[in-house]
Amino acid sequence: MEINVHDRQIEIKGNIKTLENYMTIKETVQALVDRGADSISFIIGDSLSMTSSVIGYLMKLVNVDGIHITMYVGDDRLIDLMEELSLVQIFGVKKLRG
Repeated sequence: MEINVHDRQIEIKGNIKTLENYMTIKETVQALVDRGADSISFIIGDSLSMTSSVIGYLMKLVNVDGIHITMYVGDDRLIDLMEELSLVQIFGVKKLRG
């Protein structure tokens, strides 16, 4: 997994599947929050899933910290997962356009 940050936008390349991935995402996001970000956009082009630890952390950001999240997702399987978990509205999930 590779992460690139542009202002308040985090681009994640590769699959989100390990504890290391979770720690990297958490550290990256927390750095933005610590600098005053109240909204964060994620571009997740090719991950087909997301670990429960990442989902839990993002839920905390939304529900406890009041951070607005938008997620642009490229893989339909991740969109399906978000739909199954009723997270599409909470995370502002949108289909990534080519």
